[in-house]
Amino acid sequence: MPRYEFSEGTSNKFWEIKLSGTSFTTTYGKIGTSGQTTLKEFKSAADAKKEHDKLIAEKIKKGYVLAGDGGRSSRAQTVDEDAEDGDQPAAAAADKRHPDLEKAILADPYDPLGYTVYADWLQEQGDPRGELMSLHLAAETKRDGKAAKAAAALLASNTDYFLGPLADHTKTYDGNDTDAFTWRFGFIHAAKLSHNQYGDADFEGSLAEVLETLLRHPSGRFLTELVFGFNNDPNEDPLDDLIGILAKKAPATIRKLHFGDFVYPDETEMSWYHVGNLGKVWKAVPQLQTLIVQGGDFELGTIELPEVLRAEFRTGGLSAASAKAIAKAVWPKIEHLEVWYGDDNYGGTAKVSDIVALLDRRDLLRLTSLGIKNTQFTDELCGVLATGKLLPQLTRLDLSMGVMTDEGAELLAGRKDAFKHLAELDVSRNYLTKAGLAALKGIAKSVVSTEQRETDDPEYRHPSVGE
Repeated sequence: MPRYEFSEGTSNKFWEIKLSGTSFTTTYGKIGTSGQTTLKEFKSAADAKKEHDKLIAEKIKKGYVLAGDGGRSSRAQTVDEDAEDGDQPAAAAADKRHPDLEKAILADPYDPLGYTVYADWLQEQGDPRGELMSLHLAAETKRDGKAAKAAAALLASNTDYFLGPLADHTKTYDGNDTDAFTWRFGFIHAAKLSHNQYGDADFEGSLAEVLETLLRHPSGRFLTELVFGFNNDPNEDPLDDLIGILAKKAPATIRKLHFGDFVYPDETEMSWYHVGNLGKVWKAVPQLQTLIVQGGDFELGTIELPEVLRAEFRTGGLSAASAKAIAKAVWPKIEHLEVWYGDDNYGGTAKVSDIVALLDRRDLLRLTSLGIKNTQFTDELCGVLATGKLLPQLTRLDLSMGVMTDEGAELLAGRKDAFKHLAELDVSRNYLTKAGLAALKGIAKSVVSTEQRETDDPEYRHPSVGE
């Protein structure tokens, strides 16, 4: 009989419940006593089961914790006892699927409604995940603090079921000791995988093994956001093995990918970080909405992302091949695009002509925010921006972090009418003097011009991020 215990101050109580056909018995009292037992009968087994699950949920909300079973739920225990040959893992055996109900989650993994219906069904099946889902839903949609605590307690007391082999990987291995998993609606909603061999030399496995386990486990079924940091040696090892796994096994719910999330510049220099070949992953994530790629070098291949709304490419040196791939990318719904072009000293071989190809596109009808940042040819760029076919539809243009001088500012000011519709023009972190800033006054509704750098020697003008 599953036993739940509650301890607070001087109160130490237990509560047990056993379901049998159309009835169940409950035993309760002070810990250390035999307690008292009551029997409740119902018209049907379904009614008994419904009330049984309701009472368990109520106890957990009050702070009762499942005890005495090694951290497994009552359902997982029952399945283990009944499993053929006794060798079926509890989590896999108890895991319930309903493809029709899952369709709503697959369509929009951010919408709580799909999870609500699925949670009700799972509770009817006796799957403990239904209980966790209901608690998470109450915590988020109703801002129920007690439900949040109860969900945390349920997770902590049922690690075998909800995490299994993932229980050993709940923190990143990069020396930061941050949470690897973020739970939402009963499942792992977001994950960050990162291993810096200099930050955590004790980790003997591989992130590839962790990723495989995550994508295989029921708790990772509706993984929505995935972030990759370091992959062993931060200056040597790219993400190719992780990219390969994702290309073959990405969940249909993936909506956000961030390649190369690391602390910059405290832990490593951006141009020392290698992302790898991303071209193979695009077809595996057709519903992707947010993409961030950060690092010294990467290959993009042919980009086709029909649902992407936001894309950012952060680098100290963008290759011409990557610049061309971005300029030709198929992403008809994109609203925000940000590209750091970098310095030729760090692999930046992209040219202004590659940007012109992007600026002349007429098919990116939803793009309103464009960042052409961290460029070493900002003044030259200022001379071609006004004629770009994209410019009239933009509300925000970001030219920050580059090497714009007063010459570039005068070029923009000379075509002032082409920019007056902009809600914001960002020219921060360039090389503008008071005269250049004055020339830009009123060119857009708002001009952001903070953190201007100073040098009289052109040789020392460089993009904000290189190495």
